Amino acid sequence: MFYLHSTECVPKDLMCEIQIHIEKESLKTSKFNCDLWINENILLFNWDNVYKKIKCSNKFDVKDLKSLIINYNRSASDISFEIPCLPSDKKEKVPDKKYVYDNNGDTFDILKMKKITDTCILKVDGVETPIETSYNYGFNGNYFEDTTMLKTDLKPICQIRNPSHKSAIDRFCKRERDEYKDFSQDQYKLNFIELQVPDGHENPMNYTFNLNDSNLSSKEEYTLKTICSKSSFCFNEHNRQRIDNELIGILLAICYDVRTNGGEQNCESAWTRTILSPALSYFEPTLNLESAIEIFCRRSLIYPLYRNYDLGRLCVEDAIHALQKGFKWILKQLILTYYSFLECEDSRQLLNKYFIEDYIIYVNTVATPDNFKFLAKNLKNSFLRVSKKSLRLQLLEIETELLKELISDIHLTNSDDSDDENESSSDDEIDNDLFSSDDETNEKTSGSTNNKYYK
Repeated sequence: MFYLHSTECVPKDLMCEIQIHIEKESLKTSKFNCDLWINENILLFNWDNVYKKIKCSNKFDVKDLKSLIINYNRSASDISFEIPCLPSDKKEKVPDKKYVYDNNGDTFDILKMKKITDTCILKVDGVETPIETSYNYGFNGNYFEDTTMLKTDLKPICQIRNPSHKSAIDRFCKRERDEYKDFSQDQYKLNFIELQVPDGHENPMNYTFNLNDSNLSSKEEYTLKTICSKSSFCFNEHNRQRIDNELIGILLAICYDVRTNGGEQNCESAWTRTILSPALSYFEPTLNLESAIEIFCRRSLIYPLYRNYDLGRLCVEDAIHALQKGFKWILKQLILTYYSFLECEDSRQLLNKYFIEDYIIYVNTVATPDNFKFLAKNLKNSFLRVSKKSLRLQLLEIETELLKELISDIHLTNSDDSDDENESSSDDEIDNDLFSSDDETNEKTSGSTNNKYYK
């Protein structure tokens, strides 16, 4: 899940009072923007650079909600508002495949999330203030209302056309819904038992990950120097966790491309490295490592050529290995990604501007090998908590269904073979009877002829 903090609320008099404290360091600008999405007893809340999930013990009642007043106290950096709730309903609802399971074990139906931002009225220190619907995006959230980013430019390369007008929750919901729509059970079944590798291609499961090719060519050295002279680079230590998590998402996509292409780039590399990264394909911030792994593994089962769960896990192991020992390899791969995007006929070079160039500077000048070793340790620990169930694609149920189909096919095959044997046995008996009957007839005929001859 994209959110970082979770708050649980208990309603009083059928009203759920919600209070959120915002650290002043979290505010990147003085603008006031917020976004609220709701479903049953779950509320997703986005305020500038702050993301919260609020859970109420009762279901929210927003059917007839006309306005929702949000109070912001600047001196205390507190946000408070009240949402009406229904009486307690103790009946448990059985989750279906569209439910999202987050790190706290809560569930909600992503397809039924409802945006209620339009009903909100913001009061800052008691004074009604317009809510802005513009949001930051890109590396460190450094970009805002960039006039060079046009819908027509982003259309071929990104699922979010106007990130400055889409909150983190918008981007998250859009991605989740697209993934549910695009996931193919048949494709997963096809690659479940054995990876389907086209003729002439090496099996990516057998690829030996190599970090030795990490030295920069003279061209790459010049590119690195040019990029690092970029004056607009801005790094905020307070956002370091988000920066690292988005980098992991990009690195996992790179590792998939490297493994599936045998260490070489091809004409599909730019697309692969984009589609598997939530930051590059949806401008979506990733606020914990577990989510970064889950999103990558989900998307690796939905979009690229090879859709295999074990292959995705091998790519995560490759990323851990790269963080432990391949500091220079990561830098080189980011530069190769920069070239790959730059050479595309579409406008993918925009992704260089908003992400790749800044990450090249970050890896080269800010991050250290010790930082990456610490990140590798955290990634490894997070990896242990990721399972097929946590991917929320009902993989175990699909595998059970596939095994039942295979067992049924085996029984049918055995039954057909048994019928063939019985038919063959019956045919042999009929043939023997025929041969026996023919022999008897021949013997009688032969005997009759001989008797006539001797007479």
